[in-house]
Amino acid sequence: MGNLIKCVLRVALITIAGQLSSCSVTQPNQNADADNVEKGTNKAGVTPRKSNNQDSLVRLDELKDLGSQGKLKISYVRDHVDAEFEQWQLWAKAKEPVAIYLLGLCQYFAINCAEDKTAGMKSFLQAAELGFAPAQDMVGWDCLYGTNKDIPKGVIWVKRAAAKEYAPAIFALAQLNENGTGMDKNVKEAFRLYSLAAERGHSEAILNVGYCHENAIGVDQSYVEATKFYKQGAELGNEHSQLSYANCCMKALGVPRNVPEALKWYRRAADQGLVDAQAMAAAILLVDASYNSKSDRAEGVKYIEMAALQGHLVAMSTLGSIYIDGKFYVEKNLDKGIEWLSKASDKGSAEASVHLGWCYETGIGVLKNAKRAFDLYTAAAEAGSPDGLVYLGFCYETGLGTTKNIEKAAYYYFRAAEIGDLVGLHNLGLCFAYGRGVPKNNSKAFEMLK
Repeated sequence: MGNLIKCVLRVALITIAGQLSSCSVTQPNQNADADNVEKGTNKAGVTPRKSNNQDSLVRLDELKDLGSQGKLKISYVRDHVDAEFEQWQLWAKAKEPVAIYLLGLCQYFAINCAEDKTAGMKSFLQAAELGFAPAQDMVGWDCLYGTNKDIPKGVIWVKRAAAKEYAPAIFALAQLNENGTGMDKNVKEAFRLYSLAAERGHSEAILNVGYCHENAIGVDQSYVEATKFYKQGAELGNEHSQLSYANCCMKALGVPRNVPEALKWYRRAADQGLVDAQAMAAAILLVDASYNSKSDRAEGVKYIEMAALQGHLVAMSTLGSIYIDGKFYVEKNLDKGIEWLSKASDKGSAEASVHLGWCYETGIGVLKNAKRAFDLYTAAAEAGSPDGLVYLGFCYETGLGTTKNIEKAAYYYFRAAEIGDLVGLHNLGLCFAYGRGVPKNNSKAFEMLK
C-alpha cells in the first residue's frame, strides 16, 4: 500500500502512554472492609505461644491491638490458625469478641473448616454487639454491599466502628459521604475522614487523599499535595498509589518530569499485577530512546505480555504486532501474532483490526482475503481509527474487497484528515489535485500537499 502503510506497532505503543491522561486512579471498591480482609498482605508477625495464664492474657491483648490496627486479616488467620485455633475456640466460649471475630473469618472464608458464610456473619454480629470494631465494620459492609442489604443499618454499624478510631471504618465512612450512600453527599466531610484514616496509616485512604487533592474533591486542587500523598502510599506498597505517583513523575504534575523515577514505580506496581502499570512500563522500555538495550527491550516485552494476558487491548494488539514483525529481539512467530491480533480485534481494538486487515490484504500469516481485509478496515474506521479511515479509503479507491468508489475514498480520506491524520490529508490533497472523487481544486491540493 506504499505510503499508506503506517507504523502500527509504534502507534500502539504510544497509545499506551496516551491512555492515562491524568495521574488520577480508579478509586478502590466500595466494599472497603471486605477488600481489606481479603487482600491481607501485611503479616502481623506475632509468634504464637502457649504457656501460663499470664502469657495467654498478654497474647489476648496483642490480638486486640492487632484488631484495632486493622491487621487481623486473612493472611494472619491462615498463618496462625494451626497453632491457635483451639485457643480461639476457648476464648470465643468465654465471649471474647476478638476470638469470635477470628472464628467468623474462619467460617466465612473456609479456613480450617467448611465455608459457612451465614455462620461467619452470625459470629461477626455477635462480636460487633460486644463492641469489637473490626466486626462492626464487617457487619456494616454486609448491610451496605453484601447479601443482607440494609443501608441505614450498615451506616449505623460503620459509624460505630469509626467512632472507635478504626481506620478501615473511617475510610468506609468517608466513601459513604463522598458518594452520598445512606446520607447526604458531603465531599468536605469525605476528605476530612480520608485524611483521618490516612493519619492512621490506611493505605487506600492515603491514596484517596491524594486523589482528592488532584481532583479538587472537598479541598482546593494541588498537584504538589496530591503527589506527596501518592508517594507516601507508594512507599507503603499500595499499587494504585505507585501508579499514580509514577504518572505524576511522567507528566510533571506536582514534581519535575522524571522518567527513570516513573519507571521505577511503574515496575513496582506492575509486579503487583496492576495492568495499567504493566502497559506504561512496557511503553517506556519499548519506545523511550534512553532504554534501548536488549535487556530493556526484553523487560518491555515481558510487561506487554503480562498486560496482554490480563486483557489490556493495546497490549494485546502490540504483542501481536511484535510477533508479526519480529521486533525487540523477539523471534518472529506469525501464528502467535495472528492469534493476539485476532483476540484484540474481536474485543474491539481498532489498532489490531488495522494490522490484522493488513495481514489479510498481504497474506502475512494468513491466506490473502481482500474481503476480510475490507471488513476489518471498516470496523477500525467505524471505531474512529485514523489508520482505519485511511485504509478504508484506499479500499474504495482501488476496489480492494469492495466495489471501487472514488467518492467514498475521498470521503474517508477527508474524515482522516479532519482528525489530524497526515496520510489522510496527503491522500485527500491528491484527490483535489487530480479531481478524484472531488472537484479538481489546485489551491486546496497545494495547501494539503505542501
